[in-house]
Amino acid sequence: MDEFIVHNLKEAVMQVESKYGLLWQDHYILESQLVPDGSMRVIIREVDDEQLKVDIEDIIKSLDEDLMIDDNEVNSVVEKIIEEYKDYDISVEVSEDEMKAFLTIKPNSEKTKIKREELLEFLSGENIVFGIKEKVLDRICLGCIDRSIESILIAQGKYPVASVDSRVDYLFPKDGFIKLEEEIEGSKINYARRKKIFQCREFDILIEKKPGIQGVDGITVFGKKIPVGKFKDINLCQFIENSETVQISEDNNLLIAKCDGQPYMTKYGKVEVRKVFVVNKSIDYSVGDIEFDGSVIIHGDVEIPFEVHAKGDILIDGMVRNTVVTSEGNIFIKGGVSGVGKAKIECRGSLTTSHLNNVTVIVDGNCISEDYILNSVVYSGDNIVIHGRGLFSGGALFARNNISMKVAGSQAGVKTTISAGIRYMKMIEEYKRNSKVISLMEKINELKTADLKITRQIKMAETQQKRERLSVLQAKIRLAKQKYIELIEKTESTGKTTQSTEEKKRLPSVIISNQVFFGIIIQIYGEKIKIISELGPSQFSYESEERKICTLPFKPHQGLH
Repeated sequence: MDEFIVHNLKEAVMQVESKYGLLWQDHYILESQLVPDGSMRVIIREVDDEQLKVDIEDIIKSLDEDLMIDDNEVNSVVEKIIEEYKDYDISVEVSEDEMKAFLTIKPNSEKTKIKREELLEFLSGENIVFGIKEKVLDRICLGCIDRSIESILIAQGKYPVASVDSRVDYLFPKDGFIKLEEEIEGSKINYARRKKIFQCREFDILIEKKPGIQGVDGITVFGKKIPVGKFKDINLCQFIENSETVQISEDNNLLIAKCDGQPYMTKYGKVEVRKVFVVNKSIDYSVGDIEFDGSVIIHGDVEIPFEVHAKGDILIDGMVRNTVVTSEGNIFIKGGVSGVGKAKIECRGSLTTSHLNNVTVIVDGNCISEDYILNSVVYSGDNIVIHGRGLFSGGALFARNNISMKVAGSQAGVKTTISAGIRYMKMIEEYKRNSKVISLMEKINELKTADLKITRQIKMAETQQKRERLSVLQAKIRLAKQKYIELIEKTESTGKTTQSTEEKKRLPSVIISNQVFFGIIIQIYGEKIKIISELGPSQFSYESEERKICTLPFKPHQGLH
């Protein structure tokens, strides 16, 4: 027990706090007595069990008699008292995006136990209503809490799943071409063949639409909805340039070709299928070699190193110079064809051109020149006709039926052969067979040269390792040479055609309507004659009974048989 004299209560409290601390009221009471001089004697007593034996109801009753205490005031103090005597401190922190809530619990005693209902009530009071983790609640409420729980994830919202827009996959190159070769440093590239026309068949899929996927709305831990937008759909109708060449599937997810041809995308983003491949200029490296299953139109020239191959007709506005053009249909070349021995025109239909100069031509139908044929070899499965100046000089013409021109040969006596009534199929088979044999022989000759060179290198090799490496190369060369020889033997043993009775019934003729120079050779079927002196307009025909060629003056009204 302590006592001291003070002049006022404030002074007394200050002395008590300095000696017993700020929480002295939890353990001590102050008794005060008035001193004659007007000061106070303060006695400090420790709270004991005797002092705790008070009648609380009497005290409350006396309070009600002495003071008017408002119920609201009481309630506010009650909340503070309850908070003061709680067994734990609890708080929650929510992430900035409101998708996660973290719970922190700090126990105020060694045996703190929390009820599930209390936690749920607390979370509800903090507006945490969605995504509460039930299993975490169960673990917290399972036993006593003897240490702090720091920032445990107690609730998690549902993140929104974004919608996926529809998209389309193009199953063809947009420019209509396939890039064939990549340029490799130090390697030899055929730039004319770096591109190839991409082609489709009827019913091929050109565009496949991948349908969009609708997203899923999200929800925060506060129960707020996070909406997602609707996916953007694609209508394949926007890709149709020409409904005659493309169509949409029944499920609206495919764009399908309605014909064979070259699919490509226009500058407006539309899809078209070309039945006819059109080049609005001369062929260059931006186009490259053309191989197309339909028809081809070229508004320009075609020259080496570029080639044109089509299954349909070919129309060339310009010239063809020293290169190869082939077609399974007809060929029209307005500017003519010229070469230096490498030009070749071949078609299953007919050829019409302004002129031929130093060209090899193989046509199953008619060969029609609008002006002249010079130093060329022409094989025709039907007729050969030369209009305009009608000149043929140098080379050879071979036709299954008739040959017609104005002037044959020249004053210089250039070797010129005109053959009608040929066995076209047999001759062409033989020509192609021999061409293939010659090509194989050229390869064999290259291999022979390489073989000899390697033989010398092996003899001069300084190490066994080098000899072994060269021996491997020589072995490959000799094996390749043997395979080429076998290919030649196989080629020469196949493709022999027999003559039909129809071949013998034809009546082919050769008409030279203006001038026949000396030295030219005329052949019909197996018979031939050499013109030894210049002739005027003449018609050469075959007399089957006498098996000889008959020469008669040509009269314009006679025409071809």
